[in-house]
This record gives sequence, structure tokens and C-alpha cells, in this order.
Amino acid sequence: MARLTINGKDINTYYNTQPSQDGKDHRVRLLVVSPYDGQETLNFFSKHLALPLIAIIILLFTLPFAFFFIGIFRIIIIILSLIASFFIINYIRVLIFKKRYKIKENEGLITKKSFPLNKGLLAPQPPATRHFKIGFVGDLMMMRDHDLQFDQPIKDFFDDVDIIVGNLEGILSIQPGPAVKQEHPDEILKQLINIFNNTNTKTEWLLSLSNNHSTDFGRANFNYSLNKIQLAPRINAFGRKDTPNVLINNDILITTASQWSNQKNWDYISKFDIKTNFPLETHNKFSAEKFNILYPHWGYENEGYVRTAIRKEAIRLLSGVKQKFSWIKRRTRKLFKKPKILEGTDKKWDLIFGHHSHVRQPIMKIRDGNIWKLVAFSGGNFASGVRIIRKKKHIYGIIMKCEIAPLARGNGKLVIGRVEWERTINKRTKNPRTKTVHIDLNKEKGFKILYLVIFVLIIVAILAIIGIQLFLNLKK
Repeated sequence: MARLTINGKDINTYYNTQPSQDGKDHRVRLLVVSPYDGQETLNFFSKHLALPLIAIIILLFTLPFAFFFIGIFRIIIIILSLIASFFIINYIRVLIFKKRYKIKENEGLITKKSFPLNKGLLAPQPPATRHFKIGFVGDLMMMRDHDLQFDQPIKDFFDDVDIIVGNLEGILSIQPGPAVKQEHPDEILKQLINIFNNTNTKTEWLLSLSNNHSTDFGRANFNYSLNKIQLAPRINAFGRKDTPNVLINNDILITTASQWSNQKNWDYISKFDIKTNFPLETHNKFSAEKFNILYPHWGYENEGYVRTAIRKEAIRLLSGVKQKFSWIKRRTRKLFKKPKILEGTDKKWDLIFGHHSHVRQPIMKIRDGNIWKLVAFSGGNFASGVRIIRKKKHIYGIIMKCEIAPLARGNGKLVIGRVEWERTINKRTKNPRTKTVHIDLNKEKGFKILYLVIFVLIIVAILAIIGIQLFLNLKK
């Protein structure tokens, strides 16, 4: 098994000597309507206001026709107009953002499922102690009334890694919460262990507890959750305010922090500085001599694209090169008091694997000198118990594993070697109630042309109704 240390101590020893994190519980006040910053709060309300606004516009055009009719025909036309507005706004929105934010292959987009990232640069026979494989998954959402299981290809995919890193969205809780909160029963820990083959005795889980739902149930439950996880065999946790990072085998530093908190509480989870996108906690052990992994809870929910600002931040964090924004973006950032230019940094990360979006986002390679680095903007949902609302969106994820080994000529500097990744899907069975994580063999769903097709069909139906009514009027 890999050796995990925090501040020079074995991870279990550290938590035993630092058993709880003090801090206050700051609950969201009644008038606080969003966990996001000012810019994203505006975006959030724009998304939800756009649909009714366009519905009103469509109704303004259709109501004059509807007033010619009476009874059931008028009701049908109004209802169909509302439905049509839903599909056309989604179509237009996806079209705009696909055009604006799509990453191309010549910009570093990764499409191959298996490839050597730094081909020819690795030492031919690195020491076993300096050759490491690490796996990543995205969000582990609450399973509701489902058991979590893993298909055999998922187990085989992670069979040769030393650590699997995942984000436990929310916490283990001794009390049930409302639908907007995320809590897991203790049984989830036993179910996570089932990802290991019977012959696999070395691989461990490392779960991040720094996310926007970590503080849903207050400090006491947060500490209870961390202690239960740390007591479970082959499962460890990080992301408490004093543990934003864990050192693996003295060579690999992995750091987690959250960009958001639903309860506006940063007293006991690791946080990002919104201007530097770097963890604020004083225990950060970032070192250029180590291989530095960033595992951030960042970005925005339900967005399969990567915004320009987030892409530029990833480039800056991996390459150290400062990034400029367009004139429009500069004016927007000035309005919300954000820097016009993301200044370069001497603290350059080697690998970024993000989470929080709940949907898949692209993987991109970025050059730093003669070395290639990697960012997976979001792993989506690795596990989710949804079955009705959002069930077609929140059941998809990305898993990835990377070989980490020293350069042949680099004074022992560690870099990424072979990379492998797969798309995943959660499949549900009713009896017994389970969600099984599978490799998704279906073709990646692209632009939602179905929205436009449905919109056109509805408009044709409205015109047909109008035609029928006119025909009936002429017969009278």
C-alpha cells in the first residue's frame, strides 16, 4: 500500500493526534439565495429566467392566433407554445456555448483512451518506489435507496493503481436531510471497497471532503463523517481545513479545496482564494521538487463545456504563464471586481482533475517547456442514486488513471507517463435496488439536435391545429 502522510505524520496518526477541527457553524441566512459569487449568481438567475422570458415572447406571438379560437383549441395552443419554448431555449443555449467554449484537438483536446503523454522522456527502468499509478473519479453522490456496485471492467480498470481519488459529495450523516443536502449512510464505505478485485490487496481510496455540501449538517457531523471514514479499512479522507493535502510516498502531493460552500462556511474545509485559485490554508506543502496534483471542487454545475476563464486558469496553474481575457470579459470581471489578467505563478501544478459539474467535461493536455501536463476539467458523477429528475444527465462520468515516473534526464523530476481513461454510466436495477457503475460503450452524445426536432414538430402541430380550426370555421 502507498504511504500517506500529513505534516510528516502517518495519516492515521495525524488524525488521532488532531481528532477534530474547531470552527463555527454559519448557516445560510434567509436572504442568501445562492452559494455562488456575484457573477455566477447572475448567471444562475439568467439561466432560470431565460426560459419563462422566452415563453412569454412565444406566447405574445401565439396568443393573437389563440384569441381566434375558443375552448380546447386555445388551451392546446398555449400549452404547446410553452413546451416549444422550453426546447428552443435549450437548443439555442447549447448551440451558443458549444460554439463559444468548444476545445479543439489542436488546442490540446484529448480523444484517445490510452496514450503515453511524455513519450520517450521517462526513465526506462525507474525504481519501484518512484513508479506510481493513481486513479481518479468524479463525484460520489448520495445513493438514496440504492446499493452501489461496480461492473467487472471497472474493477479491472483500477486493479493496478495505488490510490483511487474521489470526491464524497456531502458527508456520512446520522440524520436524514432535505433533498437539497447530500448525506450518505455508513454502508457506502463497505460498498466502495467492492471496487477492488479479490486479488487486489494494495489499492486504497482517498476521499475528498472539501465540497459545497461538506458543511450541510454542521461541524459535529462533519467530524463524525471524517472519523468514520478514517476508521474504515482501505479508505482515507482529506479536505479538512488543516488537511488540504496529503503526501503520497514522499514524492506526490495531492491537494483539494472547494470553490463553493452552500452554508457559506469555511471554518473547517479547505478553500480556494478566488483571485489566485490556490488553497489558502497555511499547511500547504507545495514544492517544485514533488509531483503536485490539484483535485479542485470548481466550475459550475450542469455545464458540459469549459468556460474560457476556467480553461485559462488551468493553463496558468499548469504552465505558470499569465493569461489575458478579451475586452468583453475584462469589463465583466471588472464589474465583479475580478482581476483582468490571471498573473503567472511559480507554483506550477503537474496534474489537475476537477469535480463539481455532475456532468462530463473534456480532458486537455498543456505544455510546460518540454513536458506535457494534463487537466481533466470534471469527472462528472461516478456514482449517483438519481432515478427520475436529471436521471439522464447525472449518471455519466469519467474515470482516469495515470502513470507517474521520473524523467530520464531530469534530476529525478516526476512526470506523467501513460494515461488511460474511460467514460462511465450508472445503470439501475429495481430488484434488488442497485446502481451499478459500467464502462459507457455508447457513442458520446453530441449536440442536442433532438431539441430542435421536437420544437419543429410542436410548431407544426400548432399550425395544424390552426389549420383545422380555420377549416371548421369555413364549413360553418
